[in-house]
Amino acid sequence: MEKCNTEEMYHLYRERLLSLIQAKVEDTQKAEDLLHDSFIKLENCCDQDCECNQPRSYLFRLALNVVFDYFKKRKKDRLTKIEFTRQIDSSNKDQSEASCDILKCINQFLTETSAENRIAYEQVDLLQKSQIEVAKSLNIPLPTLKSRVQRTRKYLKAKIENCCPDNKTKCY
Repeated sequence: MEKCNTEEMYHLYRERLLSLIQAKVEDTQKAEDLLHDSFIKLENCCDQDCECNQPRSYLFRLALNVVFDYFKKRKKDRLTKIEFTRQIDSSNKDQSEASCDILKCINQFLTETSAENRIAYEQVDLLQKSQIEVAKSLNIPLPTLKSRVQRTRKYLKAKIENCCPDNKTKCY
């Protein structure tokens, strides 16, 4: 077993690790942040005198775990349908007359979409169900589901941009 040298490993594997992370995360800056998080975790492990048989393998596994944790946290940060509805209700009370209530707009615009598109969007984006799971439950092909969700996202974006150009007007 050998003791890890983080500085040496950084110089040896930085580019390969960065390209691995960028393949998973589209945002270049976020990929850099996750790369640095990986090396910080490696440094913390080295400070605790951990030893491993294959430091390179350990580092790549560590980087993939950091990416996995990033997506797990990001998924938790997204709104669920219940939280979404609660925020609409509470924002209605707190909303000033001069500003746009985006959540209220989205809720209203969703009622204007077709039932098929609305159900697909709510299941995937609001309830955070996997697209494969939703496609199976609706008994439709996966590409059809993806098209419905994408179509609804574009529709909502266009409607919000039209009625709320700088979040300064009321949508409803």
